[in-house]
Amino acid sequence: MSNQIQHHAHRKHPLVLRDTGSSFLCDGCSCFGVGSHYRCDLCDFDLHEFCATCPPAATFAFHGQHPLTFQPAGFLDGSVTCSMCEDTVKGMNYSCWGCDVCVHPICSQLSPTAPSPMHTAHTFVLAVDAPVPCTLCGTSCYGRYHCVPCNINLHPRCLIGTRVDTLREATGRAC
Repeated sequence: MSNQIQHHAHRKHPLVLRDTGSSFLCDGCSCFGVGSHYRCDLCDFDLHEFCATCPPAATFAFHGQHPLTFQPAGFLDGSVTCSMCEDTVKGMNYSCWGCDVCVHPICSQLSPTAPSPMHTAHTFVLAVDAPVPCTLCGTSCYGRYHCVPCNINLHPRCLIGTRVDTLREATGRAC
């Protein structure tokens, strides 16, 4: 990957690959990030590495039916919610309007499977489907990690770093 790029979202100056060690707000997708990213110091402009280099269309594990299409910033009016993190999509995104799926570019990079420290018996599978309640927090989740044998559904944000006893309390069992 190049250390310096020209990007259509910021034509004034080249963007330089940096790792400042601190968090930043991506000016492409409006999501926070940490670590390596492309930056213009003169304009205080930042892009996740993936937002700076994402392809015009891509197939993702959570939506294998057909490719999602990249949409530039300014395409949406702010009334669309990310199918994965459920935050408002305010900038660049991947979408499939026929399937009503829209995700931040950074959310499209979620792993298709994931272990969980609170449920080590099985691996969770990433899915986007009709909303179901999150087993941990109880709110509705459209994009989720699913444990098929135990029928446990977790938001991506609920999957990581939670306590084992919290999930046992929510499910009433120790799968």
